[in-house]
Amino acid sequence: MSRGISDKITYKPYNQGEQWLLPPSLDELVPQNHFIRIVSKTVDELEIDEVFA
Repeated sequence: MSRGISDKITYKPYNQGEQWLLPPSLDELVPQNHFIRIVSKTVDELEIDEVFA
């Protein structure tokens, strides 16, 4: 294996409520009744630790 390359999958943590350097925040851009909010909540609640173990 080359230096600096890894086989391990890494994910960048994210916070949907995080403020941007300049407004608006992601929460302000997506309407409250938008379908993506359901998708986002579902993905956040998935138990995938066993998949990567």
